[in-house]
Amino acid sequence: KKVLLEALEIALKSDGPQNQALVTIYVNLSFVSIYLREWDAVIDYSNKALDIIRKNYGEQHIHAADLYCNLGMAHSEKNSLKEAEMYYNLAKQTLERNKADPTSRTFEAVKEGLENLKRKKRTL
Repeated sequence: KKVLLEALEIALKSDGPQNQALVTIYVNLSFVSIYLREWDAVIDYSNKALDIIRKNYGEQHIHAADLYCNLGMAHSEKNSLKEAEMYYNLAKQTLERNKADPTSRTFEAVKEGLENLKRKKRTL
């Protein structure tokens, strides 16, 4: 994570806030934060990457799907179930609109996330 944070600092100084390299760094920081179970960091980094993607490519760009999925997972782990469901559904819609492979890793993660949400809701 330290190396990614150093890369982020360099990218912010050299290329400004809309640089495509920033998206890559933020996405990688989001995935590392999932591994570390740092849910607030997942939300922060995912939203920063999404802001750049939305400005440059629009809401439904295929690369947004992974980030929506990450946000769904983070909110689910924080027991913010409405937000989790919203983000998982955004991921699913984005994948479907972009005609993504239904057997892709992201599609599978979205399906699993929605199933986990159903189970969590039943136990509440």
